[in-house]
Amino acid sequence: MTGEILFVLSLILVSPVPLMAQGNAPAKVARGQYIFAVEGGCGCHNPKGGPANVGGAKRENPYVLVFSPNITPDVETGIGGWSDKQVIDAFRFGKRPDGQQLSMGHPYYYFSGMADEDAEALVAYLRSIPAVKRPYPPRQVKKPVPVYDLPAPPASAPTEGMERGQYLVQHVGKCNYCHGSPYESPPDMSKYLAGRRDPTRLNPNITPDPETGIGKWSVGDIVKFLRTGMRADGSSAGSIMANLIRDGLKDITPEDARLIALYLKSVPPVKNQP
Repeated sequence: MTGEILFVLSLILVSPVPLMAQGNAPAKVARGQYIFAVEGGCGCHNPKGGPANVGGAKRENPYVLVFSPNITPDVETGIGGWSDKQVIDAFRFGKRPDGQQLSMGHPYYYFSGMADEDAEALVAYLRSIPAVKRPYPPRQVKKPVPVYDLPAPPASAPTEGMERGQYLVQHVGKCNYCHGSPYESPPDMSKYLAGRRDPTRLNPNITPDPETGIGKWSVGDIVKFLRTGMRADGSSAGSIMANLIRDGLKDITPEDARLIALYLKSVPPVKNQP
């Protein structure tokens, strides 16, 4: 018994973090990896044929011209030199460590409702991936980026029922970011999930409208699509949605996919054909 006590004391003295934190770390990283997957794998930061999360995609909107940043834990060119709070403030509130405001090209308006426990787990996962040194040109600000008043996020995420489905759609999957009103301004909720056409792609209506939306899809159809990319008519997802499914969403649990489907079936139908 004495030897066991000395062994524990030695661990406490030499461990860089408390024993409780060491024991919880794998579970926290796994939780963050799941949130990352349901989000779609942060697709804007995943170049074709390159290492994951190194960024580089060119994005331009009325406010900025920017290359999606490196979010690997590289200290010089990634987020390795940022504190956990700085990372969370960036993706959840659009606040960079240097004080600059991110434009709505990054969907912080939606991530602002991500629960503290999920945000912290997501950072733990991002810290766990390999660091890659990959610099990009600095962003060019065209005009001041508006700052929005955002509600305080919850401490914990819903775990069941329609509330969890809504949480995953709004604050993790950020579905309205692509399927709602343009991201350059706070979303027009009269067009919530009703689809839109961008210059290079069509983002379909995913409200339960039977003619222009997914009203004829069953809950099972939606679950299958989220996990495989196969539509109710037998065709496959394309463009960005195919990438989101491939890069993470395919790993969503059947129950979470079912709760998302139930929530989507419950929102007000909007007749809109992008």
